[in-house]
Amino acid sequence: MHEVSNTDLRVRSPLINRRPLTERNMFANIAAIIVLTALVSTSKGDDVWNGMIGKWSQNASDGFYTIPQTMTTASCQGWTRIVGVDLPLGEIGMGYHGDPRVVIFYRISTGRVIGFQVGVPLKELDRQHMPINYRKHSEIRVKIMNGVRYYTVTAYFRQSECGNSRSIWLKKRDGTLTKIPTNTKLLVEQTTYERKECIPWMGLHYYKINSETKCDDIPAVFLLANKMDIIGVGVQMIGTASSGPKRTWFETIPLQTEAVTIPDAPKCIAEDIKKYGLISFHFWFINDPLSLQCDTTHQD
Repeated sequence: MHEVSNTDLRVRSPLINRRPLTERNMFANIAAIIVLTALVSTSKGDDVWNGMIGKWSQNASDGFYTIPQTMTTASCQGWTRIVGVDLPLGEIGMGYHGDPRVVIFYRISTGRVIGFQVGVPLKELDRQHMPINYRKHSEIRVKIMNGVRYYTVTAYFRQSECGNSRSIWLKKRDGTLTKIPTNTKLLVEQTTYERKECIPWMGLHYYKINSETKCDDIPAVFLLANKMDIIGVGVQMIGTASSGPKRTWFETIPLQTEAVTIPDAPKCIAEDIKKYGLISFHFWFINDPLSLQCDTTHQD
């Protein structure tokens, strides 16, 4: 596995027969957009982080995209270089047909994937005049990519060559890195992330949100788990934005109140989502998110 450049719930009943989740809601966490940068190269020896998949969907044919793990594969599949990603020397960011909404990072010397980034156009959020100041959010940076301003959030990931060691860091607006445990028990003990609800095809969600959370400063990043392992990173934000010219990257989450991802979320989150909409994106480090069920055993 490549080194990170340091410049560098309540559980719902399992899904049966893999049917789309037509009546599940997630008016969950949120934040500004979001660019997640994840450093991951899957290891042959790892039976946990064994793939890279992006975007949840009720319709499996309109999501769960396999993420190319080499520059060569990415180029063959239509991914091209994105200008303005602001990466350290020796790294390159590529978007699907030049779309900056989801950017995959590669180390030029090896051609291997070292991260990913998700972004939402700044202007599209600001014109909605929401009661959220994304510019002040600790996890958000503004980047100009391909000449357009985006709200961005960054996370780094590292996996050992043997596959028995996995690490995640979230990068703050000031450039500092916060290490996130990849074991759910340690995650709860050592951070302010709290276990929330499990959704089939997604995983068990962990948010830094509860009834005391202020709605003008909701954390941008949530984590996904299967049993005791963190197996993904997600982003949700209140608002509406275009989802991409070639591929619909942002998810449509059902907003039925009986299936809330965060049971103890403040009421203002639901109110704001109903008024402004919800932008959501899931990214997994496994090869088959559709196999995720909500097993209550072996959870923290």
